[in-house]
Amino acid sequence: MNHTDKFDFAVDILTLVCAPLTVFFNTIVLYIAFQHVDMKQRLNQRFVVSMTVADLVYGLVYMSTRLYINYIPRWLCGPYYMTLWTCQIASVVFLLCLNIDKYISIRYPLRYPSVVTETFVNKQVIICWSLILIYCLLSFYCGPVVYEDVLLNECSILMKPVYYTIMLLVFYVLPMLLSLMISAYIAWKATRRSKLYQQFTVTGPHLKYKRRTLRRMFFVFISTIWTCVTFLPYRIALTALYLCQAYSNADLKFDVHSALKDHREAEIAELQTAQFDHHLWYNETFLDSRLTHHIIKLLDAEDGKTCSTGITEITIHTFLCILPLGSVGNPLITILTQNVYRIHLQAAWDSLKI
Repeated sequence: MNHTDKFDFAVDILTLVCAPLTVFFNTIVLYIAFQHVDMKQRLNQRFVVSMTVADLVYGLVYMSTRLYINYIPRWLCGPYYMTLWTCQIASVVFLLCLNIDKYISIRYPLRYPSVVTETFVNKQVIICWSLILIYCLLSFYCGPVVYEDVLLNECSILMKPVYYTIMLLVFYVLPMLLSLMISAYIAWKATRRSKLYQQFTVTGPHLKYKRRTLRRMFFVFISTIWTCVTFLPYRIALTALYLCQAYSNADLKFDVHSALKDHREAEIAELQTAQFDHHLWYNETFLDSRLTHHIIKLLDAEDGKTCSTGITEITIHTFLCILPLGSVGNPLITILTQNVYRIHLQAAWDSLKI
């Protein structure tokens, strides 16, 4: 077993372990949110709910079925990947919305209640979900993505690298970097306010307000850091590999002699040889480590001129292994850093013990 197979096995195990945990904890968060959280008073909880729904569906649709993706019928392949993309993008976009909401409340505290109204937040949620769904729908039915003809009975699609690179930059990397910068600003402001409060004696309602504000800042900050650690490195590595390949191999052509049939088995024999220029189509299952290895082989196959090395491959696979942890950690952070979720979960646990 080479290191690629070992990483495949590690990702499989982590995904299997994390899938039920992802579904369980996100379900708990949604139940508490709908039963006990006042959405009219805490409007930004609608962003938290949207993030949780995205992570829950991601756990149900992708993490629970990852090992069986090659058995998904062709007619379900499009909706399957559309759901996968929608959930991943939504999780990132609504985290950005949550950071922007917190930024407005910190930067313009007096204007915040008049600007961020229930109607405003509802429109944000509806517009974000609608645009994400439309984008994913157009991706599959307007050219950038096509089915792989050589694998007629498998859920396998192909995508132009330029298009996939743009998607990585616009919908994954950029929103996460913006969220990180906003969270850093919020943390800086919170530190300054904390030092300012220490100069005065704060009691009563003002003390409660201070503590509540700091807790909510802490939730947004920790959620952003966790998502960046588990989600961003893999996306940045993929983007860097694509951009490097496009720059270094723009005038090269590749002979594609093989494709990967399923999760860990041998290559498909007698695959038709095809000539591809720099518009080489990549398989969207690059979300899987097996295609990472496949593309690296294609880059190495020409004349040694490649952006990838053994260290690059190991690094990307390592980042891939971290991905399943993100969907588990998000609901746990929500529960541990927000009183309403933690208190009601503790109450439910105590009632079970009785």
